[in-house]
Amino acid sequence: AERALLLRDPQAAWTEADVPLLDEAAELLGEPDASAGRDRAHQDQQRARGVANAEQSLKNVDQMLREAGIDGLVSAEDLADHNKGQETRLTAAERAAADRTWAFGHIVVDEAQELSAMQWRLLMRRCPLKSFTVVGDIAQTSSAAGARSWKHALEPFAQDRWRLEELTVNYRTPAQIAEAAVRMAVAAGLVVSAPKAVRDGRWAPVIDRVGDGALVPRLLEVLPEEPDAVDGGLLAVIAAEHRGAEVRAAVVRKYGERVGAGAGGLGQDITVIGPKEAKGLEFDGVVVLEPGELLEGLGGKVGDLYVVMTRPTQRLRLIAAHDVPAGIEG
Repeated sequence: AERALLLRDPQAAWTEADVPLLDEAAELLGEPDASAGRDRAHQDQQRARGVANAEQSLKNVDQMLREAGIDGLVSAEDLADHNKGQETRLTAAERAAADRTWAFGHIVVDEAQELSAMQWRLLMRRCPLKSFTVVGDIAQTSSAAGARSWKHALEPFAQDRWRLEELTVNYRTPAQIAEAAVRMAVAAGLVVSAPKAVRDGRWAPVIDRVGDGALVPRLLEVLPEEPDAVDGGLLAVIAAEHRGAEVRAAVVRKYGERVGAGAGGLGQDITVIGPKEAKGLEFDGVVVLEPGELLEGLGGKVGDLYVVMTRPTQRLRLIAAHDVPAGIEG
């Protein structure tokens, strides 16, 4: 049964998680010839054509070369090599991308909490000096293979030769919302640092409890309040991935071109996204649909819910048909 879980259709597309596995295989087995000799055969054909063209060119000027006394000094191979010209010069980034063995003196990693142990092996292999700047937040881990702690992530490779520096100030999220996010994470069993929020917001998280099937109707009912509450700022509606299409279609039907994606455009003040897309972004207001689903979908991890709760700069609203995760309500 465990082996069956590893089986994948041979025609399935490669995934991001495959990259470090392929890199590990190349390290152990050597680099494969991805073209199965086709590249070399193509180069040989190009060379043969170049020599043939050069031979014809020399025949065309044979009489002139004899009269100049230099007949035979230039071969068809010499002429073909000259016509080939210089190879295209690559930038350091292009050379690094094409060479799996390329090494770096220092590597900066953002969202580092998402890396698996195999991904760390890949990066460590690229940096013999083990010189890294690592940026991340364990509380925001959403990958099933991500870090449980920085010690768990780094000690297998750096032993005790690493130093942790924690940010102590939260400049984005108002204190009432930031504290609710920390309480939720702690209630879910995660040890998190709690940077001091410098903003004192006007609202604690607003919680709407609705019946089954009433999430989207309630969203459309309260949505007009939200842009006004944040003085016409940017509003994000965030829901679990499986709800995305339904929610986006409903909001677009009501608001049309005002609905954008990601950080929105100049004329778009509402965006509908999933928790993964929200990572790294900030919005004036955030509405979360069924927050409990963001925990259930991760097998109890708090990363996605913690992320979406810490996106707003002013206001957070939660709409739930089922239990609201513990800790959110003070």
